[in-house]
Amino acid sequence: MSDFCEREECKHSSNDHPNDGHCIKCRCIGFYRNLKVDDPLTKKYLQLIVDVHTKFNGILDMSSHLNEDFPKMANSFLDDKKLEESEFWKKLVKEDNNLAKKTNTVINNFNKIGRIALEGISPKIHAVICNLSHNGANYELSIRFIHFMILSQILIMYRVFIKDTVKIIFELESSTKEEWKKLSGEEKEEKGKKFSDSKIQEMAIEIRKKFGLDLKKDSDFNRFVECFERRNIHTHNEGRPHKKYRDITNYSGPDVVLPIDKEYLESTINLLRKYARDFMEFCLEKYVGVVNISRKGNVHHIDLTKGKGKIIPVKDGKN
Repeated sequence: MSDFCEREECKHSSNDHPNDGHCIKCRCIGFYRNLKVDDPLTKKYLQLIVDVHTKFNGILDMSSHLNEDFPKMANSFLDDKKLEESEFWKKLVKEDNNLAKKTNTVINNFNKIGRIALEGISPKIHAVICNLSHNGANYELSIRFIHFMILSQILIMYRVFIKDTVKIIFELESSTKEEWKKLSGEEKEEKGKKFSDSKIQEMAIEIRKKFGLDLKKDSDFNRFVECFERRNIHTHNEGRPHKKYRDITNYSGPDVVLPIDKEYLESTINLLRKYARDFMEFCLEKYVGVVNISRKGNVHHIDLTKGKGKIIPVKDGKN
């Protein structure tokens, strides 16, 4: 019996799993030996499916932390820049007061007439202005940029999660279904990629047809689709709702920039977490025979591989 947990790529020791329960160092929910799954092949695919989900969940966790902490990080960065700017200006006034005066003249003109005031200025004045403007660093622009990047990344990684999970199912079924036996590894990869690259509505249709899970029945499905469409309008239409966005999401509001802010990201992260968990648990039940009947950490499992489905308790640290 191993003293190191191999579940979800945990690799931490039994000491890090009080009573074989949750790992205190990562998201692992306990030693595999307590799942009572004896078949090596079943255990292999169970671990593969859970590992893919754990990897995506880790990305969502990281994104959640960045969403929470980046504004403070940006503030700290710009505060440091203000101190550097102050010291830079004092040194410039002391060492080249003439250049400092010329720079101030350009800045005053810029504030009056805009960018035209910067035309034809000397390289020295240009370099000073770049230093004073922190080389383009801007708090609001930085926040908007990082919010868009977080949204784009987590939506991409959700597609990767789907692709990797589907590929595992294809591999698992290749041992029993003739249609999958003929597929090469590259063909399985391509079929999984075809799932993940399609529009979310089309992906939902394919998941229902191929696997039997109907995502469209979920009450949050329209909100789920909207996340992908909001990313698209920020990529292609400066965040404004064009006709395609309105048709797909049934949006009937004004023609304004739809925000990607901290609250929207938090809601989207939770939504992706839910849809990833639902798909993982569906696959575990249908293809591996393990059901999580507690959404709070696999306190019990129903092992569908034995009899009519015996409830098998997993140690949860309460003796």
